[in-house]
Amino acid sequence: MSTVSSVDAAAVLEAFLTVVPEKLADGNIVELGDFGSFRISVSSEGEPLAENVTARSITDTRVIFTPGKRFKQVLGTVEFQKESAN
Repeated sequence: MSTVSSVDAAAVLEAFLTVVPEKLADGNIVELGDFGSFRISVSSEGEPLAENVTARSITDTRVIFTPGKRFKQVLGTVEFQKESAN
């Protein structure tokens, strides 16, 4: 069994932070197996005619994360309790 060093982990995260935004900007959905997927969602100003819609019509962009099967399983086991204020 191999051990991942902190340098290796940092390199993976650095690559993730470089590649994922580039792929999303290109219009791709980034799927990470059972972890989940990332996609871009946009909001726009309404236009009465389709031909009036342009890039300037877009008012907001967001990254949407949809958890995968394994991620949902882990979230399903989370328990919450209220902490008392002292």
